[in-house]
Amino acid sequence: MLEEKKNMELPTAVPTTRIRSDRTAIFIAVLALVVSLSANFFNYLFTNSVHTDIQKQKLELDKFQANIELVTSNMRKKIDDDRLLLDAQIASSAEKFEKQRIQIESQHGRTEKIHRTMSFTKLFKDLRPTIEIDCQRGKIYTAKISKNTIPVDCSFKNLGTLKANIIPDTLIMIGGEDYKDIDGAIERIDNNEENSILPGKISASRYYVVLTENGANNLRKASFKIGFRAFTDAAAIGAIKQRTKETITEEELKKLSGKVYTFTFQL
Repeated sequence: MLEEKKNMELPTAVPTTRIRSDRTAIFIAVLALVVSLSANFFNYLFTNSVHTDIQKQKLELDKFQANIELVTSNMRKKIDDDRLLLDAQIASSAEKFEKQRIQIESQHGRTEKIHRTMSFTKLFKDLRPTIEIDCQRGKIYTAKISKNTIPVDCSFKNLGTLKANIIPDTLIMIGGEDYKDIDGAIERIDNNEENSILPGKISASRYYVVLTENGANNLRKASFKIGFRAFTDAAAIGAIKQRTKETITEEELKKLSGKVYTFTFQL
């Protein structure tokens, strides 16, 4: 009885294998906890690093986008400036072209005017008759001429380019020491008809000057001063009229086509 009581009072011994097993389990649990914490910490660090890299990349992208926007803005401004400059150059070129066009047209107008003036100058020169005249006292070939009648032979050479007509218009006798006009010396001129002369040709006419008694008495050492009226042939004037009808009137054309000559010779 006493022996059973002693056995009851002594503590029960724990097996060594069990203790070791518990320690191992604790160690494994602690190791697992450490591994888990390490993994979570590693995940945190990795995630934080990735987040930081993403933020950096985002900042870089924002900077890049800002640079692109700045470059785009500068390019747009440059394009606008170039467009304004181009518009200004085009406007300036258009203005210069217009000025050049006006100058060319003005020069062309002046040239046309000069050509027209030169053409009209030549036309007027051609229109006005140019005749070379030579007159002298003619010889008497018949006794039918009275003593108071003086034959006058005149030669006409047409130096112009158009056919011309010529006719005696006035006749004055001059004489004395001062070669003054002798009044009432000429009674009339016979055979004073028009003489038509072709360009470059020579034509001749004989006129008979009938003197008064006063003229016959002053015939010695006297001279005749004959005035001729020359004018361009009507057919030639008609052709020129068609070319100048818008610029020259018929009256002006008539005046331009006439010319007066005076020839003096001693009897």
